[in-house]
Amino acid sequence: MGSLSAPIYLEDGSYLERFTNLDYTLPRGSRFSPISWSFTVGDRQTPINLGQALHRSLDYLNHSEDQLFAGCGTKVTYRIMADGYREFAKQMNAQRRVRGQTVPIRRSKVAKQVAQVVEKFIEWASDMSVNPGLRFGPHNITINDIYLVELRQVSPASFQPILAVRRPPPPLEMLDLYPQASISPVDVVGDLTDFTDTWQSLGVFSDSDYYGAL
Repeated sequence: MGSLSAPIYLEDGSYLERFTNLDYTLPRGSRFSPISWSFTVGDRQTPINLGQALHRSLDYLNHSEDQLFAGCGTKVTYRIMADGYREFAKQMNAQRRVRGQTVPIRRSKVAKQVAQVVEKFIEWASDMSVNPGLRFGPHNITINDIYLVELRQVSPASFQPILAVRRPPPPLEMLDLYPQASISPVDVVGDLTDFTDTWQSLGVFSDSDYYGAL
């Protein structure tokens, strides 16, 4: 699937907006060739919700039994780099024991580990206000609003989750401001971030209003 270059709409009309970036830089002269894995559900290839990943069995995850992290050693580091926040990193086990053999953990286990790391990140970031459009914690963005798009390898044993947050659909009455536009909220304003900021500047909703009501 790759990263979110365009919004992905969910069944309730909300959409997913990526909020992590790739500022991690490999050392000069590195010959490392990174790989990435997607974490999707169903035929629509929808990114997996991390709230569900944290609390449910992940048999429904596409390719849930695939073994990841082969050749990465016994532990890997997950690095979360959310827009406006300092890097948050946590190390987790990359292997498991099966009938006396050490094997890489499955894709389903990786998704759960990412969910656990993101939960810790939210606790850490909830006291910060460095990005007004991206606040975490109660009444703001919680684990239930975050989706794992993919996991990118940035060094032999270091991986960065590419995450997206669920954003509310545009109020239908506001579309009257743009009678020439189609129903697509991306077409209404043109840029996904400007679109969200426009509704907020008009006082239609705030992030805390939307996430606090969920």
